[in-house]
Amino acid sequence: MLFNQTLTYISLFSGAGVGCYGLLEEGFECVATNEIL
Repeated sequence: MLFNQTLTYISLFSGAGVGCYGLLEEGFECVATNEIL
């Protein structure tokens, strides 16, 4: 959670996936992504 009370998450799989889009639509902010190819 950021100082302005924004909910945050870290994605360990897909930075452009459906899950990330869903979290964005719910008001979450991504702070880091990592994807192993």
